[in-house]
Amino acid sequence: MSDHLPQELLAEVLSRLPVKSLLKCRCVSKTWYSLIADPSFIAQHLKKTAARNSGLLFFSYSTRELVWPFKENVRYLLYPDESFPANPVEELDCPFKGVKLFVNIVGSCNGVFCLSDDVYGKYAEKAFLWNPSVRKIVNIPCPNFTFTSYGPYIPSLGFGFDSTTDDYKLVRIVYSHFIFDEIRPFVEIYSLRSRGWRKVKKDLKYFITARSTSAFLNGACHWVANKRGNGPGVRDVIVSFSLGEEVFGEMEVKKYAFDKFDVELTYSLLFGAIGLDTLSFLMAIFSNWTVTLSWRNSPGLEKDHLIGH
Repeated sequence: MSDHLPQELLAEVLSRLPVKSLLKCRCVSKTWYSLIADPSFIAQHLKKTAARNSGLLFFSYSTRELVWPFKENVRYLLYPDESFPANPVEELDCPFKGVKLFVNIVGSCNGVFCLSDDVYGKYAEKAFLWNPSVRKIVNIPCPNFTFTSYGPYIPSLGFGFDSTTDDYKLVRIVYSHFIFDEIRPFVEIYSLRSRGWRKVKKDLKYFITARSTSAFLNGACHWVANKRGNGPGVRDVIVSFSLGEEVFGEMEVKKYAFDKFDVELTYSLLFGAIGLDTLSFLMAIFSNWTVTLSWRNSPGLEKDHLIGH
């Protein structure tokens, strides 16, 4: 009967299905398989899924042994926004459980997660793209700047989607481990479309802290950073890197946002904004900061192992 349906109507019906149901439909016929695999259909399905705003929280629960070899037991759970922390949707079978390293989630976008090795935040040279819905993994090749080629360094990573080229990109900023070195930081970008790394020549005036997490919003990756002012000391800023234009930007934040220790940057589609996250999970939220700079305090929330949204 499906052979008698107009192609446009069939595409409209299938584009409304959940991902798991859609994947099962690939087995119906070659026609359906070709349609579902078509890039324009994938974009249409993604747009409809995002419009439903059925947000999910990605939650990591781990127990680590404090003695060598630092074995780690990690569980990855998906929760609907409205039911967190009860009633997880499902537990994801992470393909890296057997890997002898700590896995750090760099970011997520359109259902694709970027993960890197994480040994106390140093020498993150292995990275993967993981789509748990379709159970696909892309191993990202070794970057240009490694411990072997560069020496001791501090990496900062950011992941997002460049809508101008329909491309997923991983940004990697490498600082010398010795902060008084005259060596300038290096910036390189991995493109999923080209499957390779390339260097980006930028005069970076910021120092992104070693444990600063990245947040992706409005086509740009964001980090908490320090910048030297005209006078003594440094000032705190939020640095952005546009994946389309490949330029850095910055905004200053109010001092109270950094009064707490261990500030992290988070992004939640629930608010459609970026938040500064302290140990008590007090978030100072700003929206569309490239256009308007508006801050507000959110109510205090208890934080455990919330990873991403």
